[in-house]
Amino acid sequence: MQKHCRRCGKAFEAAQTHYQYCSTECRRAAEHGVPTATPARRPAPPPGPQPVANPAAPALPDQYIFKSFYDADRQLLRGVYLETARDLANQCAQEGLTTTQLRQLFFMLKAEEQRLRADASRNFGLTRDTLYRFARQVAYQQKRNVLKSRTFVQWVEKHLDLACKSPAEFRGFVECLTSIVAYLAEKEERR
Repeated sequence: MQKHCRRCGKAFEAAQTHYQYCSTECRRAAEHGVPTATPARRPAPPPGPQPVANPAAPALPDQYIFKSFYDADRQLLRGVYLETARDLANQCAQEGLTTTQLRQLFFMLKAEEQRLRADASRNFGLTRDTLYRFARQVAYQQKRNVLKSRTFVQWVEKHLDLACKSPAEFRGFVECLTSIVAYLAEKEERR
């Protein structure tokens, strides 16, 4: 009888119906918890339309979207520090976001902001690289289910291009993120 190995996924001819592994090595490795080298094969889905496991998340509400982090006088908007940041932090906290989930990502941007402040002639392309790495890590952490807030991920995606426009917009992005982290910490203390 034709079967697929539970450990390596390789097809094999099973002499007994209860055999689950293609070889003694695979059986021993599975018994001792050695991870598989190749992913196990999954049976093909049945033909026809498949149910959608994860429907698309609702779009990010307009109240959380900045066209710029600055007003006409080139001062940071009030929402960067107060209402918008607080509301966004509350929404993200309801979705399970914690300061622990953001700590490493946050410090990546804060360190870049400090380098930018310390050296006004610093190539802004290096800051963009840091922003792109930040966005990549946010997406990766969400896929791993470490970062649990879809709203936060959408907020980052929506503001990435804006933050990459200029050093000032980058600082505005970091200030808003700082406010979000502060309000998340405040919310965690109340629990």
